[in-house]
Amino acid sequence: MACGDDDRGRLLLGRYQVNQTVLHPDAEGADWRLALLHHPWDYLAEFDTHEARRTIHLHRDLVLRGHLHAGEAFRVLPPDPARACLELAAGCVYAGSRHPNAFQWIELQPTPRRVRVLFRAWFEGQWIVDRNQPGCPDGAADFDLAPVQPPVPPITGREPPPADPTRYLDTLWEDTANLAIRGIKTGRAEANRIPIADLYIELQATGGAGQGQDARLAAHRPGASPLHAALVHHRLLVIGDPACGKTTFLRWVAHCLAADRLGRAPGPDAAARHLGLERARLPLLVRITDWLDFIAGQQERRRGPPRARTAEWLIEFLADDARGHNLGLGADDFLRLLNAGDAMILLDGLDEAPDQGRRRTLVEIIECVARAYRDCPLVVTSRPAALQEATEFRGQFT
Repeated sequence: MACGDDDRGRLLLGRYQVNQTVLHPDAEGADWRLALLHHPWDYLAEFDTHEARRTIHLHRDLVLRGHLHAGEAFRVLPPDPARACLELAAGCVYAGSRHPNAFQWIELQPTPRRVRVLFRAWFEGQWIVDRNQPGCPDGAADFDLAPVQPPVPPITGREPPPADPTRYLDTLWEDTANLAIRGIKTGRAEANRIPIADLYIELQATGGAGQGQDARLAAHRPGASPLHAALVHHRLLVIGDPACGKTTFLRWVAHCLAADRLGRAPGPDAAARHLGLERARLPLLVRITDWLDFIAGQQERRRGPPRARTAEWLIEFLADDARGHNLGLGADDFLRLLNAGDAMILLDGLDEAPDQGRRRTLVEIIECVARAYRDCPLVVTSRPAALQEATEFRGQFT
């Protein structure tokens, strides 16, 4: 769209290009996130300017732009100080220009997040310190992008122990102890619930149980193995038709691991060893429909541009007090468990995302989770139809 001297107010960027670059999941976890623009903001069409500028400032640490040949530096500080952004405009660096030649030397310090800018100008055949920048008599400026933290009191003695997950495990063990059998009416609700240990039948699978492919549920086909044998794979995708037992399998795994952690199994890590696991990690059982509802509700309440698709959505969901399932475990506790590789993530029902767009969003979030918590086993279940187009996603799982 840029073609002449009358471009101001006419250039178009568009939400699509912003989504493909600024909101791309590959940026999550980067030490620094930079945006490079040639034209200043007022060269965009008015209807395009505000959303693009707001989104870029929220999701980038440093914005570099040019075109006007006039150096400039300022910090953008939104209500959330953790999303502060520095914007720098470049000077001119070619001979014969009517604009003064100038440049900025930029130093990035990651911890705490800080940018130091050294201003330089061309004068009488050499580069000198530019002392004409407002408030920079020595030609340098420091910009803090991290929120100011209160002073930390000196640590005396040992750090407090991590939160006790007993209540969380107790509730999970109770929730997964029984299966509700549809179609049975006895007059008493508790009579419709059958202990999972009495009713569970070991599922058979082909593929992931021993052949390095998706674990596909199968009914005693040649080459089928017990599905739990596929749990030795760190990233497991279980594909099966409706009502074939995918959800029950995850509930059984969560129930066994909770029993181990609570000391209700015959011996230490006995259930984990039966499942082929080296130890009993803390099971994190997530119904994907509940997770999607949570993400949609949070985005609606924030009423801003959609937040980047990050692993933080899993932490926020697990620690959400409104769900009543965290039971004494906060976001820091779940994060500590995940970073230490002491959790097993069980995601049930990828196919239950209501449309292709939300399923694609969910796939990107799960990919972020897999990258962020590499030491934690991750199991995802889905019907086959939901994965017909997600070939790249499937390639990351056994």
